[in-house]
Amino acid sequence: MSERISIIGLLEKAWEYESGRRLLPYDVFKWWGRRPALLIQALLLDALDSPLDDLNEYVAKRLSHKSCKVLRDLTICDPMCGGGTSCIEAMFLGAGKIVCSDIDPSSVLVVKATLEILSEKCTEIINQLNNALMTVADKIRNLWCIDEYCYVHTFLTRECYDDFCTVPRWLGVIRRKNEVVKISITEDGEIAEDASVSISEKIEIPRKNLVKINEGVYAYASEMYRLLENKTVERVFVSLIKNPRVAAHLAESQKRSRRLLEKSCTPIPEYKETRRLKKNNVFCWEQLFTPRQLLTLKLFLKEVNNVNSSLLDVATAMVGTAVRTLSLLAFYYQPYGKINPGLIIKSYWLPKYPAELNPLAGDLENVRTIGRGTLLTYLKKISRVCDSCKHQDLNVNSVIVESKNAYEASYTGCDVVILDPPYPGKVDYNAMSLIYDVARGLLRDQTGHLSKADGGINVYDLDTYTNQLLGILRKISTEVKHNGKIYLLLSDDENGRKVIEALKRELKRLDNSLSIEDKGSFTGEAPGVLGRSNTKGITVLKIVKNKS
Repeated sequence: MSERISIIGLLEKAWEYESGRRLLPYDVFKWWGRRPALLIQALLLDALDSPLDDLNEYVAKRLSHKSCKVLRDLTICDPMCGGGTSCIEAMFLGAGKIVCSDIDPSSVLVVKATLEILSEKCTEIINQLNNALMTVADKIRNLWCIDEYCYVHTFLTRECYDDFCTVPRWLGVIRRKNEVVKISITEDGEIAEDASVSISEKIEIPRKNLVKINEGVYAYASEMYRLLENKTVERVFVSLIKNPRVAAHLAESQKRSRRLLEKSCTPIPEYKETRRLKKNNVFCWEQLFTPRQLLTLKLFLKEVNNVNSSLLDVATAMVGTAVRTLSLLAFYYQPYGKINPGLIIKSYWLPKYPAELNPLAGDLENVRTIGRGTLLTYLKKISRVCDSCKHQDLNVNSVIVESKNAYEASYTGCDVVILDPPYPGKVDYNAMSLIYDVARGLLRDQTGHLSKADGGINVYDLDTYTNQLLGILRKISTEVKHNGKIYLLLSDDENGRKVIEALKRELKRLDNSLSIEDKGSFTGEAPGVLGRSNTKGITVLKIVKNKS
């Protein structure tokens, strides 16, 4: 017999179900500081007038992506919905009405795209997106392929001084049956197997022997693949110093792509997190891509827009998520032989040795990925969500998604409000979500920075943050239904605790009809994957509006 799971028990252990991998659909489109799905479900189930003693049934259903109707009579509201976890989990629990809003239009984009891939038309969406990828691949094959071979990764360096450039000696790995073989490059440009090479070793190569990609960015080697008749894949490393034909093709394909692109500069907005880019003389989002990457992504979005513009939210969310891997922010991790997307966006860190990943690498006809983080990677993720969820009676029409700030949102009729603001004193999520602005800007008729609604919360000044949050809570508690529940989630650190204590004092002083309960401190971000936030603890405050 299974051990009984209480509300508190699920709050304490929710993260364990997602340690290392998020529950579907949350591994498709990138969002930051996502709560474990079952933590949100625990809070929603706690809001029932007759709290449940054993949540085993609900945990089992969620882990198998099944819905239930336990919240059918409730309206759930989330005015800072971010990536939409609260809204999606309320849908899995069958809430009668769900209203999610956010000041950040990138949030609205991601939530709408997620609802699309959870809908019954997801199979049609996948087919149309794959057809768009195949059409683009046919148009520009000669930019990414030479004879039978196509590029997977092209290895780049930014570390150049005078006549020489520094590069890692270790290129990557080749897997042969039961062994992993390390591949290295020498100062002379020779490719060799080398079991002793380490990730810290660097060599210098004359700049004149390298291929210029962008200003200050040079290529020294590529990894290429070809599809064999027996449906296997052959992958080889190529030195651009020793193979002048591939080097010439690479240089020419970048030049041709640059000629085909219309000159444009989408300015990078001024945020604390984006200053690093400007210090490295990167002022336009277009500078974060190689010319042929930029052209490929633009053509994909335009093809989707031409074929079925209603799919543009999903396609844009795919490209926005892929900016972490399909740009010069991409960090290639030699021991795995893959791009690691986890380290990049929170600080817009420009790696010294980025890699150009082919957005179209893979077997498109058989939907088989080659390389981590291609457009095909995300299409396969969408397919997995579709296969798991499309027959689970999820009512996506119960969800209303709005772009507005928390002061403008109406809470009239809300039975439960989940309020999960950005961490005080931490990274501004608006800065990180700019990757979706980049994707949107790739369409010629939608260039420029996406405007965000006025009234954003100030994460950098603690007093201002507290007063803003107090104003939002007063509005919610005034408008929410009698016996309505508000769950406030804040970081379990010094700043978060200061804010919580200040809010409790002020709320009690302003409205003695409110019941305020500390639910406790819990793991609010599932750890276990490189690049996740170090701030994982959250504290939960429950506020109940009693009848006056």
